[in-house]
Amino acid sequence: MTKFLQPNITDKSSTTKESKMTSTESRIAIEEQHINQINEEMRQLEQQVTKPYLESILSKQLQFHEQKQDEQSSYNDDSDSDLQNSSITQLNNKSELIHQQIQELEKLSQIKTKLEEIEQLISNSQLSINSLLDLQHLSHLFKQIQDSPSLNYMIYKQIIRKVASLHVQYVDMLNAYLKLVIPNEFTILHASVISDFNQFIIKNGYNLNVYANYRMKWDEMIDSIFNSHNEIAIVKYDADDEEEMEIKEVEGTDFITSLINFVKFINKVHHTPVKNYLNSKISKLVAGQLFKNVEEIIHNDKQITKLNELMKLCEETNWNFLNKIEGSGTIEERLNKLHLEWITDDYVGKIKHILNTSSFSELKDADEYNLVKKSPEETLNKDETDWDESWDDKWDEEEEAEEDKTQPKDPIELKQLDEPSKQDKIKISQVPEQLEQLFTQFSKYSNNIGYLVTTIKAIALVSYPSLTNSFIMYNDFVKLSEITGDESLTTFMNSNWNQIMLEFIQELKTLISTLNLESEVNMEDEILDDYNLNQLSLTYKWFQDLTETKQFRETNFKKFQQLIIELVDFANNWLLQLIFTIDDISENQCTLYNLLIENLNNITIPILGELGVSKNSIDSFNKMNNVRFLLNNHLKDIMDRFYQGELFDLSTDEMVNLIKSIFIQSEVRDTYINEIIEFRSMS
Repeated sequence: MTKFLQPNITDKSSTTKESKMTSTESRIAIEEQHINQINEEMRQLEQQVTKPYLESILSKQLQFHEQKQDEQSSYNDDSDSDLQNSSITQLNNKSELIHQQIQELEKLSQIKTKLEEIEQLISNSQLSINSLLDLQHLSHLFKQIQDSPSLNYMIYKQIIRKVASLHVQYVDMLNAYLKLVIPNEFTILHASVISDFNQFIIKNGYNLNVYANYRMKWDEMIDSIFNSHNEIAIVKYDADDEEEMEIKEVEGTDFITSLINFVKFINKVHHTPVKNYLNSKISKLVAGQLFKNVEEIIHNDKQITKLNELMKLCEETNWNFLNKIEGSGTIEERLNKLHLEWITDDYVGKIKHILNTSSFSELKDADEYNLVKKSPEETLNKDETDWDESWDDKWDEEEEAEEDKTQPKDPIELKQLDEPSKQDKIKISQVPEQLEQLFTQFSKYSNNIGYLVTTIKAIALVSYPSLTNSFIMYNDFVKLSEITGDESLTTFMNSNWNQIMLEFIQELKTLISTLNLESEVNMEDEILDDYNLNQLSLTYKWFQDLTETKQFRETNFKKFQQLIIELVDFANNWLLQLIFTIDDISENQCTLYNLLIENLNNITIPILGELGVSKNSIDSFNKMNNVRFLLNNHLKDIMDRFYQGELFDLSTDEMVNLIKSIFIQSEVRDTYINEIIEFRSMS
């Protein structure tokens, strides 16, 4: 064979001719031999096909056909028999089943046709810029198939797998088509088809990897505009030919021009979800960039013109990242407003830092800031919510004077009154002084401190020691109100303090309400029962905790005095109200109530004395004495006291109801009651 393929070089043409002749002759000989062999086989077959041979084959065929006919006849007979014996309902069910099966077969036939069409379109696809209609048609075919399959038949699972595989190829085609339109994040080649293509993929929910990648690149491009001193420049853009546009990143710091070019480019991309994402991204950065460059922009006419161009572009194409400088007025006025907002935010941050890092253990006397001592004229002109509530006017001096003529002073009370200056101290933290400096600095930019004050109110409630423990926050707010002239600080703190007072009163009310007004007492020794003694001891501990473990006394003694006076007054009045609710008071109960009042006085009067407050300055003590008098005396003595005018602090209803509860009904009692009512009615 090798020799045949390598002819003699010297006689090449003669050798080739001889080879061709030899090959043809040999093939003819082989074909003749093959024909002779076929002829021989035909002669042998002709000899075998005899009459007996054919009869044997035909008989076997006839037997097979007869068997098939018998089986078919038997099946038909059975079917006819079943149909004849079936009810109308059964026949209906069979008919519906057959109809459903026919529908399934028709559906499968349609799916098969659509699948074949999809496969053909995908396999024969040659993507070009004009392929959008084909892609839309393919999407329609996929939607029809995806709406059809049912899980009733195994074949549908195979169809679903096949459709999923084809759909992956289809999405790859969409990504490839997008690459034809927008080959990279800097270039648009066919702007005229972008809108229709984007509308198509958004409507049908196609999330393309190419767009996801571009969005990430455009996100990085925005970062480079604001953080890396890069500009976006337009490389190719023809207003007459809007099909193509190209941008690129260059070195520079003109972020306004960069935003104009970037917005124009993204507008051509015409993809709303991407645009919304990038708009949000720019919104977070542009205000800060404008603020940092506001001085330069305001004094640069070219920059003002560019900014106006950007604002107009954003307004026309629905970008809202410049909403912070939108509104009425000139662009300069709006920039100044933005500048002030950023300054305010900066000072808010400083306020937060001061409040969150201050040590409230280092306190100063408020009189160092002229907070305590005020002239009488200032005091008279201040309302009750202001700082100094005329404590230095010695409001209880006249009432105490008469008592002092007849009664010796308690040693503790004498000590308190001898050293008033030590008790007048009001403590404030370092915060007012630090905030005063901030307010002074801020006043160079604006006199509107409303936002700063709101910030102080919000943060103070969590950064300061609680108002349930000390007056530091209260004192600081009154000082800040004096510094700023903003009375809302005092109003705010009074409101919060009133809330704390309500909590204290509720706690005290609960303690007093637990006293048992029905218990028995030892009439001989006149000693309270153990239960009531225990409840009163809890009241004592509550007052003790208020005066000794908390920092009220040390931080604002005058305010603490006022607190204790109000709480003691409430405790007295609440106990009296509980007594007034009793309809029938026995002799034992008279003793009990007398002891309860006496023991409560033993708790509260020493506390008041320790604070330099006379019990005679609190009206409820006199009222309690009058109630005790009614509990311990006869009707005649009560009426004598009544006509002397000493029961003035008991209302007519209180006096009448208490007399009815203590004394049994009699003509004398009713006469006295009528006298009381008539006398009170005349006055």
